[in-house]
Amino acid sequence: MRNGVRYDRGVQRLPQLPDIRVELALQPASPLHTDGRGATGTDLHLLSDGIDMVTNLEWSENIKGSRKTCMCSFHSGILIYGPDKQIRSLKKAENKWIVAWKYKPEDEVLRLVSNSSSDVAVVWTEKGFVYKLTGESEDKITVKLFTFKQRNIKKIQLIAPTYKYLAAMSKSGVVCIYEVSSAKLALVKFVKGSDLCFEASPVDPLLIIFGEVGHNYGMGLFALETGKSLKKVGGMSLTNQIVSKIVFSPTGRHVLAAAMSAGHIFIFHLSTEYKLELVRYTELGRGLADCFMMRVGDSMRAFSLVLFSDKYAIGERIICVNAETGKDNKFAGKMAGPYAQLLPLSTKDSAAAVPHLASQLHVLKLSGEKGVTVSVKMAPPVETGHHLKHYSAAYNSEYLVTYGADGTVILRTADCPHHCDLQLIASHRYEAGVRQAVVDTGGSFVVSLGDNRSMAVHFLLRGHEHETKELRHTPLELSMFDENGNTIQLFYENDKNYLDLQEDKKVREEAMDYKRQREEVVRTFESIQMRMVRLLEENLGERPLHQLSLAEFNLHIEHKKERIKQAEKEREQIRLETEARIRAQDHVTAWIKQQCWDTMLCPRVKLFAIFSHYQVENYAVLPTQRDKWPELQQIEALRSVEMENDEDLFRPWEELTAHSSLDESNKLSAVPSSMAEVLKSVDSQFLSEVPDETSEDAVAEPYVLSGSNAHRFIDIPTVMIPQTMAFSFLQMDWLQHIIKLNAQNMRLWFNKQFDDLMNQKKREVGLVEDRNARLRFIIDELNKLSDLRGSFHHLAIHIQDPEWAQEEQPHRLIKVDPEEVILEYKASSSSSIGTHIRVTVELDSQNVRG
Repeated sequence: MRNGVRYDRGVQRLPQLPDIRVELALQPASPLHTDGRGATGTDLHLLSDGIDMVTNLEWSENIKGSRKTCMCSFHSGILIYGPDKQIRSLKKAENKWIVAWKYKPEDEVLRLVSNSSSDVAVVWTEKGFVYKLTGESEDKITVKLFTFKQRNIKKIQLIAPTYKYLAAMSKSGVVCIYEVSSAKLALVKFVKGSDLCFEASPVDPLLIIFGEVGHNYGMGLFALETGKSLKKVGGMSLTNQIVSKIVFSPTGRHVLAAAMSAGHIFIFHLSTEYKLELVRYTELGRGLADCFMMRVGDSMRAFSLVLFSDKYAIGERIICVNAETGKDNKFAGKMAGPYAQLLPLSTKDSAAAVPHLASQLHVLKLSGEKGVTVSVKMAPPVETGHHLKHYSAAYNSEYLVTYGADGTVILRTADCPHHCDLQLIASHRYEAGVRQAVVDTGGSFVVSLGDNRSMAVHFLLRGHEHETKELRHTPLELSMFDENGNTIQLFYENDKNYLDLQEDKKVREEAMDYKRQREEVVRTFESIQMRMVRLLEENLGERPLHQLSLAEFNLHIEHKKERIKQAEKEREQIRLETEARIRAQDHVTAWIKQQCWDTMLCPRVKLFAIFSHYQVENYAVLPTQRDKWPELQQIEALRSVEMENDEDLFRPWEELTAHSSLDESNKLSAVPSSMAEVLKSVDSQFLSEVPDETSEDAVAEPYVLSGSNAHRFIDIPTVMIPQTMAFSFLQMDWLQHIIKLNAQNMRLWFNKQFDDLMNQKKREVGLVEDRNARLRFIIDELNKLSDLRGSFHHLAIHIQDPEWAQEEQPHRLIKVDPEEVILEYKASSSSSIGTHIRVTVELDSQNVRG
């Protein structure tokens, strides 16, 4: 590793340190943590053994600071950094350990490493400086700046057209330019701003650095001159939205800047003198997952992949804009998305799409012959060769490179054939995959950026000068790390962005329009004034008899009166029309209440089985339900007289088993005095009236000739007539009324059983919901326990609660929507409104169905 670049020809490693056991013994009242951090400063105690010939090391000192402590062995002592800003060298003097040497570095120290012989130590700081510590003893140590290793690299790009230089940017916004062949640090620039990133042109030595400066997002154009300097050639403040992506066209003459989360895109034309010309600004209204530019047909077009997932940066719909004219193009065709990335290929009118969670690469064939419509067709997919179904891709004019978390970089030509030219394991096993990979157009080397922010260069050609050339260390120029002279600025912080400038331009144009309109109004008033003066002078010149009064020239008052009269007429007409509509509405509403509302005393209710389609329905009870009615009372009186007369009537002998006397059984049962006696329990009624099958009198059932089993559930009136004994029209009419009473009582009995069953279902549904809640809690606790153990085997059990159907709870139907009940009202000839009216009826709790 040199200057942040690792070469695969060989990496020199420091020898392994001897086993050292270090224990931090803290005082009970000390707030110092075990990692050596202390906010207010405490005594730091160190106990160690196994360092050369030392068997015991005890040292204590009051150190104030909050930095992370690191240490290593050095000669016969030990080097300690932190928790303050100093590096201390401990040596043993007589019977105790003392601080023999101190050094305060300019930057915070991250690592202290020594070799196996403990005569050389290396210090690595937060900014990337690597210092070499040498000395004859613990108190004579020389500190020398050895090299610079860039930390937290977030993006790398090769600089065209020679690809001799490599640009890398860290998270803190430091841009470093390296010579690829020698790993020499050529240039260091500190970018002023936040949320920074950059993009390199595919044809010119040009970098576009973009990010936030102040409250605006914009970009700056910087040209690399002979690898020695980075010259600013342009810049622009774009918007207050987050500009997160900038892409070049394959020709390098068009640039697209996109605020991905907001869905705003800027399309520029870039001249050979690096001058930007805005072609189109548009707000797509949707978040974007990716953008790219390519030539389809005769025009360069910009393609934006619309984001449709909240979890992944993927999309299915593509929006196309002509980058030369700025007009929208239709995008038609079917694709096998969703896609995570889109990029052009060297084949004419061909693009590559990286599908989500797949190891294949989709090839899209585009065509734009019609000019305003771009159609797409799917070509056979290409197997990339990656073992994981998640990868990314990069391209240049000659090669297409894919890389992913499996650590493999696969190289193939830019026309995306099915076979690959190279499969390279570019990632170390501790680097967690490849974050980014780039290749030059000659295929000489591949530069990869690991997920741990480490960068490596792999030379591909055997026999090349890179294979035999030995890398030599050259001293660094400290002047290139001076932030005062090497800070670059994208644009001025107080500059207005493009949207603000457009708003100011709009305000100025509106002000100019208002000014012209005011001038026209003033000229009109002046002409009116001149005409009025002329008319007044003519009026004064007339005879007194023919002169008009001055009130006739007061046009404003006359206009006001006319407007008042017209407003009164319109108001009266609106009032009459509104009253007519209200009367028609009331008429229709009254008709609906009379004809369409459900006036059932007991509404019809269905009861569904839990988790099943089986159902049972109760009987609807009408409001005309009565215990007795006049016809029935008259029938009971006439029947009672008939039954009394039949007692003394001489009849021939009849067999008991064939003809049972209903009169005797009716005498035993009293006439029910109320509905409460009619609705007796089915159990008691059945036990009292149904005889035992094993008894001898089982055939002598008193209601065997009644034609039904209603007597098993309700009390049959004493005046009941067997159907086989009704031989006159009068008796048939009596029987009809009595059977109507029995049917009514049977329905009431069934409704009571239905209510009991409904209450039982409510109890069972509550029990099921309670147990389901307990099961969900148990599953959630088991999944949390799996997370704590580091296991990803979660229980995915679907627990479904029973649901109530709409027919089971009709009392919840409070409102009838127009989509449910549409009544076409046909007005009569006398009505003043002849239109169809849709009425939304608000139902109360009593009348619930409509």
